[in-house]
Amino acid sequence: EIRHRRAMMAVWVGVIALLQLASASVFPSDQWISWYHYSGNGSRLLQAQVSLTVPLLPSSPLAPDSPGWWIGILPAGNWDRYMRTVLAWGNFRSQYSCFGEYYEDGNHSYWQGEATHVLPGDAVNLSLTYNASRNQYDLSIATSSQVTIQQSLNALETSSNPFSDVVIGMENQPSTCLSLPQSTPLTFNNIAIEWQNSTVANGCSGQVGPSTTAPCNIQAACNGSAVEFQWTPTSSEQHNHLEL
Repeated sequence: EIRHRRAMMAVWVGVIALLQLASASVFPSDQWISWYHYSGNGSRLLQAQVSLTVPLLPSSPLAPDSPGWWIGILPAGNWDRYMRTVLAWGNFRSQYSCFGEYYEDGNHSYWQGEATHVLPGDAVNLSLTYNASRNQYDLSIATSSQVTIQQSLNALETSSNPFSDVVIGMENQPSTCLSLPQSTPLTFNNIAIEWQNSTVANGCSGQVGPSTTAPCNIQAACNGSAVEFQWTPTSSEQHNHLEL
């Protein structure tokens, strides 16, 4: 019976992954709720890094949604692949975790790296750094609990279309606002982006992408030198939650 349950779980995990890939084949992905975009104008990205604080738990930790926040890099003008470092809630467990990802639209290849469990209040640094000698990007996740994960991915690009654009985003529209953290906004601080042509970006030098605000009025904004994702639970959900 235990083997049967494990087999069924593996099947469902595979089905969910395929559905996510099918959805992610549209760029920007229709899973992206809101984002902030920095254009490198075709110059190779050398480094992109941010820091954030893991938010409070969702109002309903057992709600069936998996919102995520991330910094990713994409080729200029042709967002057919991405690398990113992610903070996500859920991912089959009622906890926050950080991990690296790579996705390519042409062949639907997908990779997710080792995940580390993080707790509300943890300080997290996420970065992607180009290593010219290996033609790879090093993805790094460092937390205040001294957990550091580093992974390297081949650039898999042509010199005419290098990874150049940077997106700070939020994805996976919740079916209920109770799936979102109780603390808002979630803030990306200490933004530092550098390109090969010596251009440097930080703070509010990018542009806000379209937002899919319903049902929780989720929006990206730049405030001073930080990118924020804000949301507001609907009054009916707040009322219903108080009655439980």
